[in-house]
Amino acid sequence: MSIDKKRWIVLLLHIIILQAIQFPYFISVLAGPLNETRNWPVVTLMLVFTVAIWCYSPAMIICSKISEKIGERKLLMAVGTLYAGSIVVSAFVKSAAAFIAFGGVFAGFGMMGLMMAQLSSIGKYFPDKRGLAMGLYFGPGIALFSFLMIPVAKCINLTSVTTTIIGMGIIFGIVIVGVSFFTKDPPKGYIPEKWEEEGNPVESLLAGPEYNWIEMIKTPAFYMLFVALLGLQVGGYSMTGNVSLMAQSALGVSDTQGAFFSMLIFIGTGIGGLISGILVDKIGGGSTLLAISAVSALVLIVYLVMAQGVYSMFAAVTLVLGVGQGGYATVQASVVMNVFGVKHYGTNLGIFGIAMIISALIGPTLAGSAVVNTVFIVSMLVNMIGAAASLAYIKFEKRIFRKFESQRKQIENV
Repeated sequence: MSIDKKRWIVLLLHIIILQAIQFPYFISVLAGPLNETRNWPVVTLMLVFTVAIWCYSPAMIICSKISEKIGERKLLMAVGTLYAGSIVVSAFVKSAAAFIAFGGVFAGFGMMGLMMAQLSSIGKYFPDKRGLAMGLYFGPGIALFSFLMIPVAKCINLTSVTTTIIGMGIIFGIVIVGVSFFTKDPPKGYIPEKWEEEGNPVESLLAGPEYNWIEMIKTPAFYMLFVALLGLQVGGYSMTGNVSLMAQSALGVSDTQGAFFSMLIFIGTGIGGLISGILVDKIGGGSTLLAISAVSALVLIVYLVMAQGVYSMFAAVTLVLGVGQGGYATVQASVVMNVFGVKHYGTNLGIFGIAMIISALIGPTLAGSAVVNTVFIVSMLVNMIGAAASLAYIKFEKRIFRKFESQRKQIENV
């Protein structure tokens, strides 16, 4: 089987691994039972998710350096073992602080390191369809993950929260290490056959801008992209962990009915990941961010001006902000490699992760301390700012590629 076909199998394997690497997201299911059995405050336990997000940048940067030495496949196995072991240990600790350390810091570092290895592998395997591949990874991958919440909750009821956490660690470890064994690192300089057949010389296909993180942060494009991504994330993070309570407050629905909106935002995230991936390949990352930000702001304006308390419009806002969350993940993963290069990908992605850390602080804090309309007004404003930043980014991105083409022509003429 040719590499052009095998890469799709590798992508499928990465989507399977994705289902096993998101332990910190299960804290919404685990917090209640841990509070009942160990008397740990729910508010304190929610820090598991927060500190896991804080691990994004250091994990991306450190694991990218390790990946350069041993490759993505070996990194997946090594970090997967650390991740799974941390989850198992977290089941036996005696304090909430220790649980946060193992379930949030160590498991969070492992989660982000595993994701870095996967994104790096996918990006290298799909230089011609990078947006689509990233969209398939984040879109259906995250949508499938949302269905794991119910089995975990049932397992807690049938056994105990301690047994469930131990089982999650063991099963996740087997899935990550076992499936990683069948993956393969992309060949250096891989170019799909059909892409070559389009008439472009291999040299031009392989060539592209290459920026280390210091060079990257000196470009105006970096700051505009950073602001645009931040705008999408704030709205998404404000809804992800609090949408059920927000729906109960805004619509007067029951907690059971509110749970529908928790599922809806994950569905939106999946749709957003897939659609944005397709759009990145068709119209570019900047235009994709502009479209998502503008639509998000428009839907929020309609709700605030004309449809407050209307069930269908609240559902539309939830879905659209979920789309923005999925779109952010796909666009960031694709554009950072497309514009700033493959060589320093993990480190550069880690720098952009600072936007994720900031939004993870602002979004949940805003949702937990403000009324629903205030959350939506802030989300509307940051999406409008994000749309404006996207317009500016498109201009600066073109400048980067014009500069690269000019430099390459000068070298060719020497």
